[in-house]
Amino acid sequence: MWLEMDRANRDTESALKLNKDMIKATYASVVVPDIGFAMDISGFGTANVGFVNHGKAITNITAQYDVTQESLPDEKRMGFSKSFTIKDSIVRENEGPNHYTVIDGFSKRDLDLYKASREGIRVSGTFQYDNGFGDVITNNFCLVSAAFNSAIKCSEIVRYMHSLPPQTNQ
Repeated sequence: MWLEMDRANRDTESALKLNKDMIKATYASVVVPDIGFAMDISGFGTANVGFVNHGKAITNITAQYDVTQESLPDEKRMGFSKSFTIKDSIVRENEGPNHYTVIDGFSKRDLDLYKASREGIRVSGTFQYDNGFGDVITNNFCLVSAAFNSAIKCSEIVRYMHSLPPQTNQ
């Protein structure tokens, strides 16, 4: 009888762990960084750094990152570079804070180079958030915005440059 009770307890413990893991997989916060770029009518270039929660749990996020204007494909820093530290809460899934940065000195020539993927905006740093279940997740990230495309991982920029048509990659 004792062996049957012990087996039943282990089965119950296993079922509870599986249930907890399923709830965690369904509801835990999963934060992903993203960047964008826009040019307003007065000629200012603006980088948007966003952190989106793809889970259902409320989370708090902190991030430290740099926004840098760079030439492509050599990835050399140009004139603009600023560092930021943010602390935010994300309440709903598929939402998150947006942080806009005006890129000082961004010119018409810079815009033309950006459109041709010869210049980009790099955002790199570290972010940390709680997943709603007691775990703190810390991730590094590095993304580049070029030619109004979606964010490109820094590790993929060379492949991206090789994928461009010859007339824009000269």
